[in-house]
Amino acid sequence: MDSAGGYVSANVTCGVLHAVSAGRQLNRRCIGGKSKEGLNVPLLTSKSVYILNINRLVGRISSDEMKNGGSMNTRARIQTVFLYGAFLCYLLFSFKLLLLSRVSLADLLDSHNAVDRSINLIPFHSIKEYIFGSSVTIKNFAFANVGGNIIIFIPLGTYVSLFKNNKRVLTNLLFIFLVSLLIEIIQGILGIGASDIDDIILNGLGGLIGILGYKFLLFVLRNEKKVSTAITILSAIGLPVILYLLFTQVSQLKFGIKALM
Repeated sequence: MDSAGGYVSANVTCGVLHAVSAGRQLNRRCIGGKSKEGLNVPLLTSKSVYILNINRLVGRISSDEMKNGGSMNTRARIQTVFLYGAFLCYLLFSFKLLLLSRVSLADLLDSHNAVDRSINLIPFHSIKEYIFGSSVTIKNFAFANVGGNIIIFIPLGTYVSLFKNNKRVLTNLLFIFLVSLLIEIIQGILGIGASDIDDIILNGLGGLIGILGYKFLLFVLRNEKKVSTAITILSAIGLPVILYLLFTQVSQLKFGIKALM
């Protein structure tokens, strides 16, 4: 039992004992509906005194709970706003990395810009080339591409599991696959990089890691509020890095991501 529960239980017990004592004293003083002074007064039973004292006690406890609940609600609102703010920064960074890291926004809006589309619909084709390629350049690119596609979707899996009421792994994983598919379609239409089904597979793997990470925290902490607090702390640690990369030039962004990989 927590401290608040112990406080309420102790006060209720004291109030009942006080009611019993007061009832007995009044019954001893009031005999046959007359007081010692000879005045006719209604007989107050112990039950009446119990009700008066318990109502008074409940009112006092409710007032204390409203004060404590108000501060807790404020803290929860601040935490929720911060989490959604961090999630928004993550979405903006992902948009910049996935759609603007290869071309500028001006090039996207230029109707005379030549579009070079590359599409791969064969699962694991690009991954096999990365693994079995002999060129050092290809291997370095493969490591950054494979690792980047996994890492960038890990936070999405965690945030989706936190914000959605439906915590089922398959449902959230399907949502992440659909988001990744939408991104690949946009890349194919606009001619940004390569639309590759292997990217969807790797993005789904990253999202699955994020979902399982949320499940692991829930298994360890046994409380969704504690999990939310833990994710808030992790978001506070990662937010400065996200903000730095978000406001970094695209050319520097590529170098920074390769250095992290």
